[in-house]
Amino acid sequence: MEMEGKAMKKKRDWSQMPKDIVEMFYKQLAIPDQVGFSKVCKAWHSSTSNKAKLHVPDTPWLITNDDTSSLFKIFSSTHRKTYKILKPFKPSGGSFIAGSFKGWLVIRSPVKVFILNLFSKFRIELPPQTTMPDFLKPKRDKPIVSDFPLVFAISTCESLNPVTVAAATFCGDLVWCKIGDRDWKGYSGDDQYRNLTFHNDKLYAITQDGIKIDTFRVDESESRVLLKVGSITCPSASVALSDHVDMYLVESNKSLLVLKRYYERSRIQGPTIGFDVFKVQENSEVVNVNGLGDQALFVSDLNCESVAFKECPQMLEADRIYFIGHSANGMVSELGVFSVKDKCLRFRVPLVESTMISPIWVLPRFPFACDCKSHGSSSKRKRATMFKACASFLGVFWIFSMLE
Repeated sequence: MEMEGKAMKKKRDWSQMPKDIVEMFYKQLAIPDQVGFSKVCKAWHSSTSNKAKLHVPDTPWLITNDDTSSLFKIFSSTHRKTYKILKPFKPSGGSFIAGSFKGWLVIRSPVKVFILNLFSKFRIELPPQTTMPDFLKPKRDKPIVSDFPLVFAISTCESLNPVTVAAATFCGDLVWCKIGDRDWKGYSGDDQYRNLTFHNDKLYAITQDGIKIDTFRVDESESRVLLKVGSITCPSASVALSDHVDMYLVESNKSLLVLKRYYERSRIQGPTIGFDVFKVQENSEVVNVNGLGDQALFVSDLNCESVAFKECPQMLEADRIYFIGHSANGMVSELGVFSVKDKCLRFRVPLVESTMISPIWVLPRFPFACDCKSHGSSSKRKRATMFKACASFLGVFWIFSMLE
């Protein structure tokens, strides 16, 4: 019997495992484990490397924002490891991450702006900043004399591929473009904006004074202008907490949320002492919510991501806000978790000697080709390029293993 068992083990050929079983196991793994899984044999590699639509059960990773290094440093809370990955572009002073949404990073330099998927190296060029409309130049009554984009928002198709990009400049003006446009288009109005997001095919932007949220839609006629279609009054800040407030807009579980973050002193001095969460209802009324349901929010100075508990139950607690804060020199000053239902800090860790430079949350996912209406004009060549980018992510993580 013992000899028969040994013979069976020798004859077992894992490469003959049914393809659907291989894919089923593969989909349950986080990205670094997927890489190791695909290296078992050629059959497993071919069954997984060209998969366009793959579920990646993982929490957002923290990525550093050092504009001088040739490497990205990324921390995975799931694996409790810090990875390094070569930047797929030439680093230069002033080139840094200006936003992150569903795995897409917005990289901004003094001249160029582009979107990058870190895990596939797939890059989408955006119009040069020099194409921004003349009326976006700083107004005389504005203290900040820069028209560089400050915050970004990305609208995506159902496949999470970018369709439209919008930005608020340091002066608070709005600019936007469709993927493939050659220049930026601007919105000229009396208000200035501090944060923005897309929701249900509309752009929502919070005014710099935090009093209201303006709603815009893109006129799809030949003029292609941004039309203001409404305004929503924001709830007042909780004076009981602090009058030092930061505000975010985030789409969570198909709802639009307004997040208020309170500081003991100023935003760059911290520390964070609490949050309020509000929901924008269909009638444009903004109401306080006492919980996030099965969602968790990940907040940094430059982005806010919503993740479902089921995406990573071993690491996440639902109804929590996971946040990081920065000091005046850009280093991480705090890490913490806030319970929305209990309205209290679960814990907060001040970081005095941190070496992480202005980190931002990024979801570990990679792009894949789609034939949706938003990308219907894409050529077969472009779709093939997208598939090639998806397949190349294994090569990217080979760099991970070399530099870990």
